[in-house]
Amino acid sequence: MTADQIIDGILDRAGEGDASKNYLVPGDRGGRTRWGISEKAHPEVWMSGPPSRERSRQVYLNEYVAPWAWVSYEPLRVQLIDIHVNSGKSTAVSLLQRAMEIK
Repeated sequence: MTADQIIDGILDRAGEGDASKNYLVPGDRGGRTRWGISEKAHPEVWMSGPPSRERSRQVYLNEYVAPWAWVSYEPLRVQLIDIHVNSGKSTAVSLLQRAMEIK
């Protein structure tokens, strides 16, 4: 999968959010969220208002996809990106280390 395909999948699953509800999702501790980009985790992206799909794409590319570009085995790379998006980079790194019996 290309980076664009991975990001499109993330954006499609996350969705645009509901403007009529001020992009708030009940139970989501990240605050306002659009395209999966929460205001709590990315306040700089929200400074000018809810991020566009294209701005969100750049966040995913730079912060979540690029760090795993070195992983050549595609299924592993895709999983690490997904874990990073949903659970954080440290969790992705820990799981990779455990799988490789490094830690």
